[in-house]
Formats: sequence, C-alpha cells, structure tokens
Amino acid sequence: MKKIIEQEVIRLVKTHNTNSSFEIVDAENILVLQELLGSINGYYVQILPF
Repeated sequence: MKKIIEQEVIRLVKTHNTNSSFEIVDAENILVLQELLGSINGYYVQILPF
C-alpha cells in the first residue's frame, strides 16, 4: 500500500509540476475544508457524482 501511495504522489507532482499540496488539490478540483476537530486527527468524505 505504501508503494502505491508513493507512486500516486510522484504522478501528481509530475502531472502538475509542483509539490505544493494546495496547488495540486486546486488543479484536481478537490475541496479542502479546515475545521476544528478537537481530539479527532482527521476525516474525509467522498462525494460521488450522480
């Protein structure tokens, strides 16, 4: 699994010519929300198109 994630990161960096996560999520149309989570380390929600 670690190898797959590393390969995906390398692909994204090459595709977008940047290693800035904010530039990559912007180019990929990924919505990033910053919220106070308390003791929760993080979460994600996948929204599927209709």
